[in-house]
Amino acid sequence: MQLSKLNLLNARRLTLPLIAAAFLTSMNLNADILASWDVWGDNDDDTIVADVALTGFSAEIEYDISIGSTDNQINSAFGSNDGGYGSALSGASNVGGALLVRGRNSEVLTITLTNSTGFDYNIDSVHFDFASRTNGFRDFSFEYSSGGLGPDETVIGSENDVTYASSNISNMPDFDYNLSNNLSDIVLGNGEEAVFTFTFSDFASQDNSSILDNVAFTGSVIPEPGSLLLLLAGLSAVFFFRKRK
Repeated sequence: MQLSKLNLLNARRLTLPLIAAAFLTSMNLNADILASWDVWGDNDDDTIVADVALTGFSAEIEYDISIGSTDNQINSAFGSNDGGYGSALSGASNVGGALLVRGRNSEVLTITLTNSTGFDYNIDSVHFDFASRTNGFRDFSFEYSSGGLGPDETVIGSENDVTYASSNISNMPDFDYNLSNNLSDIVLGNGEEAVFTFTFSDFASQDNSSILDNVAFTGSVIPEPGSLLLLLAGLSAVFFFRKRK
């Protein structure tokens, strides 16, 4: 009989953590891929909508479609085949499809990420693959420009003398940057947007391109205060009634 009471007491003690765990799991607090480009299916103009975006998020890359006699372009004959976004995330396409970046002295791509989910989100990290081709861009800087994060005009990461691609489709260098390493505010509120820029430089000929592929942003939802208060109220009620039994 005493053993049975002990088991009941232990079960009651476990109830609160289990309810809390179930609630937090339902809130999906783990990092999600918010937007990604790996197939590069939007090839109509100089604005490339993300191949995949989390419900409520939208994202696009803008670039100059005409650079003198050559173009920035999406090309299915090029790309990274390692199956990952940078080195940290799996699930990217491992077949051809990438953005070829060309320019005169430098080239700038603008990425805009918009949150319309109804919740605030931490923008946690960015991941991508990038390789130079002979006489193409070898240096880049990735910067947070403006919007709901901060501070504005903050360099997130940069690289010089990036490795040349061994072939048009190959395992290309991976890059991963945590935004909190450089930004003091990584919270993108509902209804806000964040603008980032890629600046590419150090090339020998505008007739040669470099390869950008498998770009992804990750983030995690921030629970509303009301949801947390509801959780605490529910747990308190459960504890009160079980204690009276």
